Amino acid sequence: MIVKLSRIVVVVLSVVSILSTGCAPVPPPPAGDDSSALTEDKSFARTEAKSSASGLPAITRDLRRLTWEVGPEAYYYKYVEEGFMQLEGMYYGLNLGFTLRNWLPTSPELSSEAMDIAFWKLMLRGEARFAFGDVDYEAPGWGSVDNVGDRTFEVRLLVGPEFPTENTMFTVFTGLGYRYLHNDTRTSAVDPSAYERESQYLYLPLGAQMTSQLSHGWSWGLAAELDVFLWGNQRSHIDWYWIELYDPGPPPIYIWHYEEFIDNYQERGYGLRASAKLQKKGDKIDLIIEPFIRYWNINESNKDWAWLAYEPTNSTMEAGVRVMLGF
Repeated sequence: MIVKLSRIVVVVLSVVSILSTGCAPVPPPPAGDDSSALTEDKSFARTEAKSSASGLPAITRDLRRLTWEVGPEAYYYKYVEEGFMQLEGMYYGLNLGFTLRNWLPTSPELSSEAMDIAFWKLMLRGEARFAFGDVDYEAPGWGSVDNVGDRTFEVRLLVGPEFPTENTMFTVFTGLGYRYLHNDTRTSAVDPSAYERESQYLYLPLGAQMTSQLSHGWSWGLAAELDVFLWGNQRSHIDWYWIELYDPGPPPIYIWHYEEFIDNYQERGYGLRASAKLQKKGDKIDLIIEPFIRYWNINESNKDWAWLAYEPTNSTMEAGVRVMLGF
């Protein structure tokens, strides 16, 4: 797994190097060319005067009222039920998102008015991600099997106030999140208890984010989040098979299949998230590189007394990186 992550990091750094070179600032005109220098100085002065008159902090001047983001992510995944089983492997997926800052002005002439009216500078953000993984299944005492197919998706809607200073902006947010994961260990012939499982989490994000400007269009940021677990359900698919033989003569064989569900509800748990972001501002498209970590710790579920079944206390850890384009 370490080798796979190392390859991912090398590819990402290569892309950043190429894009950074392509987005490098234009060098200043030669010292002897006074007219060019004068033109540049005057243009810079007009820009600064316009920005100052707008009443907007520098950190907000390059922001868009509506920003769309899209890009891939790759992460290492480990799910553990202590004493029962674990799943471990790599996931690869796609991220989609938008951010609406309606408090930003539509034109520089309206900047001061917009800042006065928007006492609460609210941000609205929507996020969705889809990922597929090949994970290795291991059950102590039973054995293991490789390349079990998993898939997951998650959607989130976040809202919160933003507090811009001159070169730094702080955002506090909350909202609602939903996470779904499908896992099917029935490819394992070593564990007779292998089954198909669907996991659903509903949670309340509580987080904060800081973004700060650097030079030449670069900025960086940090984010931390606590996810308050609201509700969870683990649905297990139980398959029944039986064979019917008919006499006399060469008996035809009929194989019958019946599927039953066991729902175990979860009520207690929490999640933690953290990320670091590096962003390069472009004229039309921004580049965003964001390493992240996501963690879940969920308590034991209720018991299904008909089946004497329950979902044990479990933890999930995901660590990786996403590369996004903003426009």
